[in-house]
Parts: sequence; structure tokens; C-alpha cells
Amino acid sequence: MELQIKVSDTEAAEKSPVVLIIEDEAAIRMSYVNFLEDLDFEVHQAADGITGVEAFGNINPDIVLLDLRMPGMGGLEVLETIVRADSEIPVIIISGTGGISDVVQALRLGAADYLIKPIEDMMVLEHSINRSLQSCRMKREKEAYRQSLEAALIRIGQDENAARKLQLKLMPPTPDGRDGLEFRWHYFPSSSLSGDFIEYFEVMPDIWAFCFADVSGHGTSSALVTVYLKASLRGYLERLRFSGVRTVLEPAELMTAMNRELIEMSLGKHVAMVYGILDRKKASLVWSHAGHYPYPVLNQSNRQTELGGDCPPLGLFEGTVYSDGTVSLEESFLITFFSDGALEVLAGLATREKVEFLNSLDSVRKVDGFARQVGKFVSIPDDFTVLTIEAGHFDMKNHVMQGDDLQEVQDDPKKH
Repeated sequence: MELQIKVSDTEAAEKSPVVLIIEDEAAIRMSYVNFLEDLDFEVHQAADGITGVEAFGNINPDIVLLDLRMPGMGGLEVLETIVRADSEIPVIIISGTGGISDVVQALRLGAADYLIKPIEDMMVLEHSINRSLQSCRMKREKEAYRQSLEAALIRIGQDENAARKLQLKLMPPTPDGRDGLEFRWHYFPSSSLSGDFIEYFEVMPDIWAFCFADVSGHGTSSALVTVYLKASLRGYLERLRFSGVRTVLEPAELMTAMNRELIEMSLGKHVAMVYGILDRKKASLVWSHAGHYPYPVLNQSNRQTELGGDCPPLGLFEGTVYSDGTVSLEESFLITFFSDGALEVLAGLATREKVEFLNSLDSVRKVDGFARQVGKFVSIPDDFTVLTIEAGHFDMKNHVMQGDDLQEVQDDPKKH
């Protein structure tokens, strides 16, 4: 079955994209036809909405160019009909009439783009078509990636060791030092499969993205959501590289989009998450926060900044609009992230005291020491994950803990 899919995808990639033009003005329609045929598109045309809908069902186009104002069956009605039949086929509206309300309605119904005619520069049309086709391909690839990994996880559901190895492959390398930054993480699931997820990658020179997430629950169902997170983030990165869509560089915009996607998927899971962009040239950090606790902490000089926020986890509330936080970065800094499982292993302390202890781990040495102690536990009540991002070999001047104090904290946390 997999071989057949790959052959089909290869054949589709080699075939010229099929364009259906639905436009009642013959001169305009033929200008599109001639231009696109010169670009080696396979072009079909229809002079009215009813004929266009029939042609759509017969030829199965890759993309549709649709006039908004036509006699009989209007463009918006045609758009609704096409979207109901196949919501993945991009439809570009091209119209010389109508106001902003028409644009909003067309985009709400599922149009991929909206162009105003007359189109004086046909390169604008070519760019819109290529961008829409690329976006459609990436959506399909992301869905295929998600389905293949989901199927893989289901197949190996009885093999806990293999399942854990598969999930670890979703995680980035550790330690990973580039561009003056060092990323390190420790990961101890409470069961074979975990809902904790870490990702970081270079978006472009001097700009890095990071994600720290905790999916509600444990086991296979939560692990499947981490597969979605991996595929989604990589999809947004590809959109930037191939189509110039900058969502991956805008934390709040990305979180808002992923919240909408999770709700539409109806997985019954929510995700506490922090996503941020580190800009080395601008010496700035922009982050968006979705219900993650304890808050990540930025250590600089002799001060700490909590990277918090008041927005809910992803996948809980439809229509949530997430916000950004911004902070300037010094040459040397350390950011620490702990999953809520870190609070669970600190028994015998109030929540405030637990957070104070985690915030006191203001060097990589201390964080690594704490993680090593947790790794010695036979069992833990919740998934334990920690991430550090360090620049300039940061170390606080006034250490809260020294030497073997980490072992002492594990023996008796109340001493600290």
C-alpha cells in the first residue's frame, strides 16, 4: 500500500497542475488561458457557474480561478459548492466588483486568495497560484506524515520499548550548540509514552525558534498529539521557506493558528505550551504562552524574568487570540523550562516553595544535577522534562545552591 502511494505521488509531481478557470467574460478568460498555458499548466475553462461546477466534478482540478460576479450561479455559490465537494482544492477569487465584505465572505467560505481585476501584472496571478498550490501540498504532506506516524504508533502499541524509541526520534538532538547557543534537555516519562514535547530549530541565520509543550494525559493518545506538534511546526517552517508565510516567526499568530487546528481536530486533548523566537542580531526574545506552569525563567546578570502569560492551553477554547511577550537579551543568559512533573517530584513542599526551588536552579550545572537525581528514581508520578537554552556560558554570580546541595534537596527539600 505504501509503495502505491509513493508511485502516485511521484506521478502527480511530474504532471502539470490542472487549472479550472470559471469566468463569464470571454476576453478576460482567454487572457488567463493563454498566460497559464505558456507556463505549461493544463487549463480548462467554463463561461458560467453551472458549467464550472460540472467541469470541477469531471476534471478534478488542482486549483480553481473563479470570478465573483456572474449571471445565474454566482461566484460565492460556486465557491460554497466546490468547498463542500473538496475543501482541499484551493480556489482563487478574481473579481473587479464588490467591497471588503465580499472579500471577507469569500475568505470565510474557504477561498485561498482574492485578487482584484483587471490584473495588470500577470506575475501576481502566477505567484498566487504557485503559493496556493504549495500550501495545499504542504497540508497534504503534513496530514500524510501525521497519519503515517499515527499508524506506526498503533502498530507498535504493544511494544513499549519500540514506541518510546519512536517518540524520542521526534525530539531534537541534545546537547546542540550552534550560533553561540546551547540547547540541552532531559526527559523521563512516567510511562513508556509521554505527552511532553520539545522542539528547537534555526528558522534563518541568527533566528531560532523553540517550543516546550505538555499534552494533557499520558500514553498513546497524548503521544499522538506530540506527533501533530512536530509536523505542524515543521509545516509552518516550510511555509516560510517556500511561500514566505511568516507565521513561524510570529509566536502569538502561530499559537492562535494551532489552537484553531487542535479544536478542529477534536482530539479531546489540550496542550500547555510556550513558543518563542530568539533573534541573536536584535538581542531579543519574543514568546507566547498557553497555560504552561511552572513558568519558564530567563536568567540574566543578577535578575530573573518569568516568561509567563494568562492565555489558556491550546485546544480548550475556540476563538482564543494569543498574545506576545518581549524581552531584551544580554550577551549571556540562561532560560530554563520545567514540565509540571518537576513539581510532582518535589514532595513535601508547598507549590510556591517548589517553584522557588526550580527558579533557584540558575545554571546548567544545577539543572543537570537535579535532572540526574530525578533519573535515578524508580518511578515518578508524572512526565518529567527539562530544557535549558544557554548563551555565553551563563552562570549567576550569586549562586543560590552550591556543590552537592542538589543531593541534599532530594533527601530533604524542606532544608531549602
